[in-house]
Formats: sequence, C-alpha cells, structure tokens
Amino acid sequence: MNFDKIYLFMFFQTFRQQKKRGGNRKLQKQDIYFDAEAYDNLMRPFAGLSPGQRLLENAPHVENPISESQFATYKAALRRIYNAQINNNVNSLHWDHVWLPALNELHRLVRSRKLIIKRLQYQEKVTGEFSPYAMVGHYNDIEDMLWTDSNGRSWRQTVANLRHRYCLLFLTSGILRCESLTKADLSDHLPFYLPQRDQDIHPMLLLIMQIPEGKVNNGRTLFGRATRHKLPQFCPVGALAMYLQCRFHVTREFNNFTIEDWCTNSRWFDIKLLVDVDGISDRTQPITTLPSCLLDLFGS
Repeated sequence: MNFDKIYLFMFFQTFRQQKKRGGNRKLQKQDIYFDAEAYDNLMRPFAGLSPGQRLLENAPHVENPISESQFATYKAALRRIYNAQINNNVNSLHWDHVWLPALNELHRLVRSRKLIIKRLQYQEKVTGEFSPYAMVGHYNDIEDMLWTDSNGRSWRQTVANLRHRYCLLFLTSGILRCESLTKADLSDHLPFYLPQRDQDIHPMLLLIMQIPEGKVNNGRTLFGRATRHKLPQFCPVGALAMYLQCRFHVTREFNNFTIEDWCTNSRWFDIKLLVDVDGISDRTQPITTLPSCLLDLFGS
C-alpha cells in the first residue's frame, strides 16, 4: 500500500456515481465486490497523469457522488488494511507518507460540494432541513398527546410523559435544544420574582436555566428563560412543577432531606433533571432517549 494506489482508489470513489442500496447483485454472486470495469471506464481519460493536483484539476463532473460519510468509511477501511500490513511487517511506510495532503484535498472537495450538488438537483427545499418548521403545526397535538398519555397504567409512563411535556414546553419558551436539556442538573435552575408593578395582579416569576455542558454548547454556557403562561397547556413553569412533583412522589429522592442537606451542594447539585424513574439508583446520569417528536421539533 502506497500513496499512488490509495489516491487512485479514493479518486475513483470520489467521482463515481452513488451505488444503489444493496450493491450489484450480479457481481456479488460471483464474489466480486469491486467493479473493475467501472474503475477502468472512469480512470481511462487520466491514463499517464500522476496522482495529485494534476489529476484533480481534470476531475469529471458527477451528478450523484458519494457523501463525506462514505469517504470517511473508505479512509477508515484503508487505515485498517495499513495497520494489518504494519503488523505483518509487509509495509514500512509511516501513515503520514501514505495519506499525503493531496488526499486531504479530495476530502475537502467531498465535504464542500454537498451544498452545490443539492442546489443543482433542487434538493435544498425538499429535504429534512425544514422538518422542524413543519412540526410546529402539530405542536398542540403533541402537547395534548403527552398530557393525555401521562394518565397511563404505570407510574413510569406517567412520569415519562410529564417529563417529555415539560421538555416540549420549556424548549419552546426557553429557546434550548434537546441535547443540552438532557444533561441539565436540578441546580441549573434559578427562579426569582421580578418586582411587582402596580398594574400586575401577581409578581412575575422568571425561571432561568443555565447548562454549561451539552452536545451543542461548544465551550459556551447556554441559557434559557421562561415565565408563567395564563394557559396551562402552554405554561413551562407549571409543566416543571407537575413533573417534579410526580417524580419526587415516585422516587422519594428528598424524603429524608434536612435543611443542612440542602445547604450542602455536593448532596444534590449533581442530580439530573431528566431521569428514568424505573430501576435507576444513580440519578446523576443523564437520560439517553427522548421522543422522536421532540428531536424533530428542536433538532437532533
């Protein structure tokens, strides 16, 4: 295995048409998993050209090329073959002398052409990119389903649906994402009352949530804010209260807590907001799954 062979192989994979799902059944029946004829047809115009930039400058146009994930899969497979050759003492080259910058240029090309191909094929408005906006039209149905289904046959189902309903209402009001909320701790909440004005019937309760750790934080601390709503089906504060009341009733997490316990941060700061109430002894671990409707609505 050397740079020339790898580059020609990756060049072919980069500029070939995508295969149909399942592959070529005729070739597979003959135990053939690499289409040599297709390789020769694509590479024939480049006979005599050395691998590298000269080959890339004359690259063919392809309507439906492979994606970046496929490119990364081929790279991983080649690296595995390379490691096997090193272990068998049949290759003495260092990987940096095999995977040269010209191959990184191919990788960058595959990564950058995705949007161009989608525009040429008029796909940018018919893919799943707009699915979160389409899901907004079903918001009332989602909330109603979660509330109705919370009256379930078991405590676990009831707590789970109240938890999911809270996620739906708070993510809408607090402008947060599912991946961040799943790692939230109870101590991430900061509730306080705003000064009551003369025209206000009740003081305004503002609920601030900070989440320093999450999938989409990228080193930043995310903040969400929510307040009460006069309609119960849209009130995130009420949804949180009902979820925690039901959860604490089932799990009995703080039944034996004293004032001194609440003053000791290490005893309750790390308890996760979203947990599963069935069979979990360590409630410092985040929940791993959320309903698909929430992931579609707020991003996965």
